[in-house]
Amino acid sequence: MRYHGGERYEKTLDQQLDDLIEAFLLIKTGREVRHLLESVLTPRELRNIARRLHICRLLRHGMPQRDVARLANVGVATVESVSRTIQQGKYKFQ
Repeated sequence: MRYHGGERYEKTLDQQLDDLIEAFLLIKTGREVRHLLESVLTPRELRNIARRLHICRLLRHGMPQRDVARLANVGVATVESVSRTIQQGKYKFQ
């Protein structure tokens, strides 16, 4: 793929992720974060991300997986997937 003047415009997934991280680091307010998320994600993607964060928080507070699934209105498999993420040390937020 070429861009203006023959300059290369292709980026690896890691480079694209770095661009996303840079965009978040430039944000100063919660309102700007919401605007960015709503600009780049579909409503469904945004709901799924918010739901997974909610599931993480419930699990981190010790709620049983079946209760989390019921409360978050998701299947137990989804809760188990999030639980594995926590166990692998990938979830760092409170």
